[in-house]
Amino acid sequence: METTTAYQGHTYDSKVVVIIPAAGLGQRMGVSTHKQYLCLDGVPILAHCLRTFAAHPAIDEIIIVTHADQLDFCRWDIIHAYDIDKVSTLARGGAQRQDSVRNGLRACQCSADDIILIHDGVRPLVEPETIDAVIAGVQEHDACIAAVPVKDTLKAVQDGKIESTPERSRMWAAQTPQGFRCNLIVNAHEQALAHGFSATDDASVLEWYGHPVAVVEGSYANLKITTPEDLTLAQAILRERNIQQEQA
Repeated sequence: METTTAYQGHTYDSKVVVIIPAAGLGQRMGVSTHKQYLCLDGVPILAHCLRTFAAHPAIDEIIIVTHADQLDFCRWDIIHAYDIDKVSTLARGGAQRQDSVRNGLRACQCSADDIILIHDGVRPLVEPETIDAVIAGVQEHDACIAAVPVKDTLKAVQDGKIESTPERSRMWAAQTPQGFRCNLIVNAHEQALAHGFSATDDASVLEWYGHPVAVVEGSYANLKITTPEDLTLAQAILRERNIQQEQA
C-alpha cells in the first residue's frame, strides 16, 4: 500500500509502520506489574504511547510486541479499553529486546521502501514533532534515530576507576523512535541473528551491519520509564503539558 500524507510541511510517500516492543519485565521498578502497564496520570504507560502514534496522521499501522501471557490483557485492557486504532498485530515477545523486535519485523507486511519505526513501549511522552522528524530523516537517509545531547560529563570506567573522559560535545543519548527502510532493518536483524550479534538498540544493529544512521534531535521529555524516579518525573512533565493545553 502506498500512501501520500502531508503533515507540518512534510509529505510522506511510503507506508509507515511502528513496532512497539512492550515485553519488558521492569525489574528495576521494584513492582510485580510489568512497567508498561503501570499508570501515568491514571492511564497505562503503554496506552499513552499508543495514543500518540495512533493520532499521528503519518502512521498507517501499529504492531505491538508483548509477552505471550499478556496478549489478551494488551488486547482488551489496553487496545479496546482505550479505543486505540491502527493496531494490526499483536506479536509474541522474545527473550531479549532484539528478539522481540525481530518478531515484530517478521509480523510486518511491508514493501522494501516502506518505513519502519521502532519505539519503546515505556516512552509515553514522545511528541508528534519527534516522530515527524525521524520519518523525514528516514526518507532522506534510510536510517534515522532521535537522540539528545548529553548534559553530564561522561566517564569510561573499568574496575571502579576512570579510564577516560569522552568529549561531551560528541556524545548523544539515543532515544526512540528509531526509523529505517523496511528491507534495511529486516535484513540487518536477520544477519545479526545468523552471526550471533546482539545489541541494546536497533541503531547498533545497523551500525554493525555497516549502514550509516542519521540523528535528529529529540526531546529530553521523551524519557524511558525504567525506575520509580522516572515515573515521578514523567508525571510532572505530563501535568505541565496538561496545564499548558488548558491555558492555550
